[in-house]
Amino acid sequence: HSQKSPLPASNPFPPVKSKLAVAGFHAAVTEGRTAGLEKSPFTGAFFMTGPVSTQSARHMNDLLFNRLMKKGDYNLISPDQVREVSTDIISTGKSSLNDMATIQEIGKALEAELVLAGYLYRWQEREGTEYSVKEPASVAFELCLIKSDTGEIIWKGSFDKKQQSLAENLFYYRLFFSGKGKWMTAAQLAEFGLSEMIGSPNPGGNPVGPNQ
Repeated sequence: HSQKSPLPASNPFPPVKSKLAVAGFHAAVTEGRTAGLEKSPFTGAFFMTGPVSTQSARHMNDLLFNRLMKKGDYNLISPDQVREVSTDIISTGKSSLNDMATIQEIGKALEAELVLAGYLYRWQEREGTEYSVKEPASVAFELCLIKSDTGEIIWKGSFDKKQQSLAENLFYYRLFFSGKGKWMTAAQLAEFGLSEMIGSPNPGGNPVGPNQ
C-alpha cells in the first residue's frame, strides 16, 4: 500500500471520532549529529535538517496534545502513554519511530484506530533579539495521521519556515504580525506553525514559548 496521502498538506486537521494515539514529534536529527537533507520516512518529502533537542520535542508534544484537548471531540491517548508502550515495541538502540510497521504495532497495542506521528526536522534558534537579529529562527516539522490497521496516511501537514521581514517578503505579513512585528524565537515560530496546522485555541493570539 502507498504511504502517500491523497489529501493536500494544506487541509486542516480533521475531526475524528476514533481513538487517537498521539505519538507526537520525534527529533529527526538529535543534538551532536550533523545537519543535512533528510527524507521523511512517512511521506517521502525532503527537509533541511538541524539538531533538535529532546526538550524541544517534548515542548512541541505538550503543545500538540493540549491543543487537541482544547479543540475537543477527540478520544486521545497521550504521548506519555504512547511512549510507555513504544519502549516495549521499539528494538533496543532504535531512537525514533521511523518505521510504519512500528507505528501500526503501537496503535494496535493501544487499541487505537489512528496514530498521530511526525518529526521535528529543524529547530534553529534566532541569533539576536526580538528587535534585531543576525539570523532569524528557522523550524521544520511534519505530522501524519495514520490508520493502525493498514498504515494508510489519511492526513498530513508540514511546516518549514524561516522568519523573514516584510521588506524581504510581503507574503510573510501574517507570520510577521503574529509575532507583533518582532523577531520570534524558534519556539514561537514553531507554535505559529502548529496553529496553522492544527488550529489555535486562541485565534489571533501571539504565539508564546519557553524562550521568549
